[in-house]
Amino acid sequence: MKKLFCFFLILSFLFAISWGKENAAVKTFREANRLYDGQNYNGAAQLYEKLMEEGVRTPALYYNLASAYFKSKETGKSILYLLRARKLSPGDEDVEGNLRFVSQFTLDKGNLTSPPLAFFTDQLTLGQWAFWASILYFLLIGLICGRIWFKSRTLLIRSGIWLAGILFLFLACGFYLRWSWEKVPQGVILAREAAVKSGPRDDFVTQLLGHEGLTFQILEEREDYYEVLLPNGVKGWVKKEEAAEV
Repeated sequence: MKKLFCFFLILSFLFAISWGKENAAVKTFREANRLYDGQNYNGAAQLYEKLMEEGVRTPALYYNLASAYFKSKETGKSILYLLRARKLSPGDEDVEGNLRFVSQFTLDKGNLTSPPLAFFTDQLTLGQWAFWASILYFLLIGLICGRIWFKSRTLLIRSGIWLAGILFLFLACGFYLRWSWEKVPQGVILAREAAVKSGPRDDFVTQLLGHEGLTFQILEEREDYYEVLLPNGVKGWVKKEEAAEV
């Protein structure tokens, strides 16, 4: 009995700590929103960044932080956090609309093209595609096993197997397409101007200059450089300190 009491005491203590942290995060988020509404965009961005350092990762946090950076005329960071918000909330109209709007203020107008069938894959996150595909897989296996075990050939069971199979293939395709796009990391140039080198050292030739907000695919990382693929098809190397991975 004493051990049981201690267990519940520890559990209550841990719950209280967790609730306290969550409550503090909500207060910080509201204070940041208040600063944003008062046009103190730098102060708001600092509080949003503080929440990120504490482990908070939500589309709303990234969206608001992107808005604060845009108001502070930091276009690169604004695009970075809008892209992070899109990863957590694919297909969100507000995120997509702001991304198109902010991109108009970049010097380099090229953006990474959308993945194949983006209108389809953006309906769910990668985790959601995996979850629902798993549910349909086990349902399909259950129906097949049920038919074999009970030796049933009713139209209802056969229709259920066909329907579950089709839905499973549909969701599995969505998962694969989403995964194949997300496995290639993206990046954004944050510096006002960044040299795209022909190799991962300062003494290599500068092929072109990329500007704040330019997005790219990351092909490789080597010490202080990213090997990148730009929207115009050019490959090169950009310093990590001048960019960030989405």
